[in-house]
Amino acid sequence: MDGHRSAIRTAFRNGYTNKPVANHFLEVGHRLPTFRFIAIDHIPPPRRGGDRSKILLQREVFWTRKLNTLAPAGLNDQCSLLCFLEQR
Repeated sequence: MDGHRSAIRTAFRNGYTNKPVANHFLEVGHRLPTFRFIAIDHIPPPRRGGDRSKILLQREVFWTRKLNTLAPAGLNDQCSLLCFLEQR
């Protein structure tokens, strides 16, 4: 979320951006104090080890697809499925 906030501040300062969320704020005229987010999932650390980063990426893909947040319907410009592939 800090990355989004930083991108929005930079976009207002420079007058342009290539970041979808910041671009939305510029185009629509929102201000940074209106930026809100809410947690929709909780992933505890795996009890028996495992790659929590991979699990988090997989859940992000799940929610991106479930909530239909890929462009043009949403603000996500990409959704990589590589986190589902077995790495050697």
